[in-house]
Amino acid sequence: MKVQMMAAVVAVMLAGTARAADVQGPWIEARAGWDKFDGNSGLVYGGAVGYDFAVSDKIFLGLQAGLAGSTVEECFEGVCANAGRDIEVLARLGGNVAGKTALYALAGYANSRFGGSFADLNFGTNLDGLRLGAGVQQGFGGNTYGKLEYRFTSYGDGEIEGEPIEGGDRHQVSVSFGIRF
Repeated sequence: MKVQMMAAVVAVMLAGTARAADVQGPWIEARAGWDKFDGNSGLVYGGAVGYDFAVSDKIFLGLQAGLAGSTVEECFEGVCANAGRDIEVLARLGGNVAGKTALYALAGYANSRFGGSFADLNFGTNLDGLRLGAGVQQGFGGNTYGKLEYRFTSYGDGEIEGEPIEGGDRHQVSVSFGIRF
């Protein structure tokens, strides 16, 4: 998969007739999609803000920050665990491939809140992770656009109430609608 992602990034850099300036500037978006953490699935919802810079005629580099929530939950014998809020700071590198269509890769930091409950006892922890992903962005009329993204996050270990817990892997597929200013 790494080789395929690198090949796609190189193809983006060499291809296309559109200009990177077409995706330059600040933006804000809302997103929703599918979220899977350690075998349990749910919905992810949230938004992000960012800024893209034209690096060359075809290539852009962007920075973004996002906040999301998740409905992923698992209950067993009265104990429920859930994936809560998710904060991210990411960089993206991509290029325009045709018209208002851009392909890009994402990489950065994610901090997610995971919680649980048993009877009247609530507990939780934050886990830090490396987030990688790729997406396609399509410009619509005016300053609006849509995105389709895949994201993978690998979390490090943590602890709840002094007890060690293992990190895990998270997969997300989301669609976004945004406005560029």
